[in-house]
Amino acid sequence: MDSYDVPGFATFYDAMVEGLPEEYEAGKDVDFFWAQLQRVLEAQGTARVLDLCTGTGRVVEGLVRHLALRRSSPSDVASPPVLQEQQGWTVALTGVDNSEHMLQVAQDKLQLSTLPAGVSCSWLCSDIANLPPQEDLGGPFDLIILSAGSFHHLLTKQEQLSCLTAIKHLLADHQAAVINLMPSSDLQAQPGTVMLAGGYCRECIDQEREEQPDGGVVWRQQFMLSLDTPPIASQGSAQRGEHEEEQAPRASSSASARQGGQEHGERGKEGQAMSQAAGDTQGTVEEAAGGAWEQEEGWALREVEPDEFRRLLEACGLRVVEQRVAFGNALSNKSEGPGRIFLIAKT
Repeated sequence: MDSYDVPGFATFYDAMVEGLPEEYEAGKDVDFFWAQLQRVLEAQGTARVLDLCTGTGRVVEGLVRHLALRRSSPSDVASPPVLQEQQGWTVALTGVDNSEHMLQVAQDKLQLSTLPAGVSCSWLCSDIANLPPQEDLGGPFDLIILSAGSFHHLLTKQEQLSCLTAIKHLLADHQAAVINLMPSSDLQAQPGTVMLAGGYCRECIDQEREEQPDGGVVWRQQFMLSLDTPPIASQGSAQRGEHEEEQAPRASSSASARQGGQEHGERGKEGQAMSQAAGDTQGTVEEAAGGAWEQEEGWALREVEPDEFRRLLEACGLRVVEQRVAFGNALSNKSEGPGRIFLIAKT
């Protein structure tokens, strides 16, 4: 069983993201994505956004919040004409993840009735290494996001090239995608037990470095996740708890999109090695004595350095528009450098 689909895992995931250290800039990345989206909306009044590895919907939810605030706070707008234009904005958000359980949680967090006027959401179950064609996703897209180091979930060079080639085909002309990488040291787990938000614990019980036939390096880790009391509903729907046990209807294939609730997340990170490996994450779950929740996880992440990433982009017909050191400051460089946040476009 894919551990992302185990009841209770989505709640652990949200607790993990909530407890990220400050250096991971949780929230500041959403502000950066919003700035990119706002530029598109100011230029053309409408936008399509694709969030890959959406998880439980953190990023999509953040973009919806920004849209709602701009609509409800005219005092923040420079002039009445701009306000009038913003009131006519239309935004279609699409979240993609390979876990139907995580998508269901994302959908539950923001129902259709809670979305601002002009905003729509759809959800699609797919692996980012094998994305469906543009017509099935509703593209082309004006902004594509692959956040929280999710690119490291692609464990072979062929998977990396497949994902980037798909992004090129899904991206609208003259628009941009945002992808960020993590330092290789952050892909390695620290021994011992790490305390997370909400009373969750994560213990690394095994880790090995695996060299790939294509020359890459993959870190494989085994964790024991636990909570003293059984996990309850993830943030969002007040009735989420029952969904955890019965699992609501899901998309039957990668071509089935969910319309409605809106929330966009990512595969988050925790301290070191907390980015999870989409498509290579397996686990078992059990209820320990006294009703405590436990789950054993196997995760894998591939090292990717900035120079290597640039070569992959070039091979797929993509180019770096801007390379940043951090989301939350103005530091950037358009040449070679240590930045691991990439704003990219078609060549």
